[in-house]
Amino acid sequence: MRAADDAELIAPGDLHVGAHVEASLLLTPDDAELPILVTPSTEGDAVAVVQGRLTRADADVLDDGRLRFRIPLVANTAGTGVLHVRVESFACAARCRPTVRRLRTLLTVNANR
Repeated sequence: MRAADDAELIAPGDLHVGAHVEASLLLTPDDAELPILVTPSTEGDAVAVVQGRLTRADADVLDDGRLRFRIPLVANTAGTGVLHVRVESFACAARCRPTVRRLRTLLTVNANR
């Protein structure tokens, strides 16, 4: 994977208690063949991750070559939480080495619509 500016975590829009929403992770992969593992988690009770692991096969390939991972979430209670995403892959030159990138975004859940 490339520099941190080639990864973007996009929080869902307006969050309300009980809503099922998606965050998006946009990545520019170095190589179309290398595996990618995305592990989302949350901090706090306001939001929960619905699917705990995503692989390259789960991603949508955008017209510009970036990958979009849709991270399903459910808003449980009013309040604030943090969405953490760990992205694991490999960087290969003469040899391959594992890479890890961590991203996070703040999520706020409102009680009323």
